[in-house]
Amino acid sequence: MYKLLYYTLLVTLLCAKGLYCYSQTGNNCDGITISGNTGATYSFSDYESQMAGTTIAEALAVQYNPNANTCNGWSLRVRAIDNFTNGANFVAPQYISLRFNRVSQGSPTASEIGVSNNDYPLNVSDVTLIGNSNAAFSDYTEHTFDMVIQGGNHLLVPNGTYTSSLIFTLYNQNNQAVSTVTIPVAFQVQTTANNSFTMLLQNGAEMVNMVFNTVNDYRSEKSVNIANGLKVLASAPYQVIVKTSNDALTSNTSSATIPVNAISIEATQSTATSAGISVYNRHLSVNEQVLINTTNPLDSTQQMVEYNLRYAISASTTDLMQPSGRYSVNIIFIVLPQ
Repeated sequence: MYKLLYYTLLVTLLCAKGLYCYSQTGNNCDGITISGNTGATYSFSDYESQMAGTTIAEALAVQYNPNANTCNGWSLRVRAIDNFTNGANFVAPQYISLRFNRVSQGSPTASEIGVSNNDYPLNVSDVTLIGNSNAAFSDYTEHTFDMVIQGGNHLLVPNGTYTSSLIFTLYNQNNQAVSTVTIPVAFQVQTTANNSFTMLLQNGAEMVNMVFNTVNDYRSEKSVNIANGLKVLASAPYQVIVKTSNDALTSNTSSATIPVNAISIEATQSTATSAGISVYNRHLSVNEQVLINTTNPLDSTQQMVEYNLRYAISASTTDLMQPSGRYSVNIIFIVLPQ
């Protein structure tokens, strides 16, 4: 004779006031959806703003619709599909960051979530904006995010709208993707054309090669002279600024580098003019340096001037004692009104 025994397991879940209660099996966040939209588009209008960068407050928003589902321990991540592009020109996504701004609608609050207000640079792989929330959604909720665009040489690109798409993904506490939304984001570069100034690199000044093949090349000064390498057309006083894109020349075959200040650049006037133009010899630097300076006012002889450019590396420069390879850096010339 068999006797059947029944056991009843009673589980009581006690919830403190104000806290969300959930079971592990019922917390997969299924049914929750996210959506999103963008706000204003910022436009860089001059060199100064390009160098300074900007923060676009509440540039985009992400909405969460829980559809009566429990979702504790959720995370929000974002990735850029590609560079911010305008035709063949682009700005890499790592120069743009997102920063949590506020809970603009719904709950939980930012403090209940435990969200950080740090800047998170974008990448083409997932970047966590909110990790392992301390609280679940109780109803329809919206979060706004600032977009922080880092200033610098990477913004010295042709005018236009630079666009990328950001994929936001909601993950549950088991690191499973629950819902995604793709939000297009953009910024503009619209620097005002100034017909008072035109600057042109010419006669091979667009690419400068300094070749070291023998011991004597290292023992002697190495220089490259470009006659009439730079031409400036101007109807008002100006400065020509020179700087490099990085603080070192990088190798195409190794991790070795050469500091840019090992190279000097000198401008001299090729066109005969009246007095009022000053030219300089500078060691290259990632910082801005005045290479050419004019005074006010410009007379007719100063309105079209060609300049010779001379690049030089001193004899026996120890910075050149690096593995063989091609070392390169971009040199940036900028004409600015006085």
